[in-house]
Amino acid sequence: MGGDRDTMTEQLSLAMDTTHNNKAPEIAPNHQISSIPTFQSIQAEIAESLVVDKEQDYLLDILLASTLSIELERPLFMMVQAASSSGKSAYLILFDKCAHFHKLHSLTPRTLFSGHSDAEGGYIPAVMKKKGILCIPDFTTVLSECKSNRNEIFSQLRIAYDGEGGRATGVDVKNIQDRQWRGKLACICAVTGKIELFKSKASDLGERFLYYRHTAVELNAEEMLAWSKKQAALNVRKIQSDIKKLLSQGKKALKDVELDDDINLYIYSSADYIAKLRAVVDRDNYTRQIEYIHPPEKPFRLQNQLRGLYQCLLAIHDAESNRPRLALNAVVYSCIPELRLNIVELLSNQPMLTTAEISTEIGLPETTVRTRLEDLSAQQILEVSHGGRHNASTWNISPSFKKLYEIVRPS
Repeated sequence: MGGDRDTMTEQLSLAMDTTHNNKAPEIAPNHQISSIPTFQSIQAEIAESLVVDKEQDYLLDILLASTLSIELERPLFMMVQAASSSGKSAYLILFDKCAHFHKLHSLTPRTLFSGHSDAEGGYIPAVMKKKGILCIPDFTTVLSECKSNRNEIFSQLRIAYDGEGGRATGVDVKNIQDRQWRGKLACICAVTGKIELFKSKASDLGERFLYYRHTAVELNAEEMLAWSKKQAALNVRKIQSDIKKLLSQGKKALKDVELDDDINLYIYSSADYIAKLRAVVDRDNYTRQIEYIHPPEKPFRLQNQLRGLYQCLLAIHDAESNRPRLALNAVVYSCIPELRLNIVELLSNQPMLTTAEISTEIGLPETTVRTRLEDLSAQQILEVSHGGRHNASTWNISPSFKKLYEIVRPS
């Protein structure tokens, strides 16, 4: 704003000056080009007030892509996972002024869709209408609901992803059809690590969600003291304005984004990889014996979500940036239950380990680790050999899964 004012003053001065023959000189043309915010400039603005790992943190990338995804035929459902006070809320505030952006700080089974005669169908049909970005800054409270309420909320999110939904009662039945919602919805939820308990039960929450594990930068006392002395107040309005401009540019760029065969192969393989590693194994609550082995989810929704994510990442970044691929990789790994992922990573580097050795490496009780190993074996991801060293069971990645692993996690 200051630069524009100075330029305008200079032009007015030129216009008011006259030459010796009383002819006003021509006004100098304004060659100043309004600067368009970039991802890097917005990240730098945020880093003046928040501790940001500019190289390895992709929270801003993920939130920008998820917000932009409302322009896709099937928008993203993104779960941002991080510890309390790690910066999730501060980042989400920066998106408050974006078009179609709606925040809900509490949910009940009748919030999103309602059959009450005065509710006009619920929050989605009445407030968000045909197109919206639903932001739930504290999804952990939903996970803490009783099972019946939680399942109802999960169910409503699943049907909202598919672009239609509604809730009917036996009262005012004549208006039920009018209150059925059809539209498209992007969803951004912030949640703590409690979500890990639900990733291994993907059928509860649905396979529609992608996940991103955000890890805040850890500072020691000396680093925190130095940081506090130079920390500036977050210029929320300026950053909000810049984000809106960047998303506007991204909307235009999104129309021309095309994915080549190499990235599509990676996306298809990654969707299969995620589906297999978070497949559900039901156990008896008392005996802990396996009761049912669920087949892996079909990866088609995951493919669409990962493809849409990558398209949006490409649209907000420079053509030469490697961040879209790195952010996509981070999401792929975040979609897998952390303990299962750690086991597979460990066995890829050190095959034929015993249960005790795996437990020691991962740092969790042997009984907990053995349960996960048995689940992975039931899903044919791991193979087990009995009577090995010291007559103990040893574990290895199965040959069929190893091929998939090498595509998604090449050395």
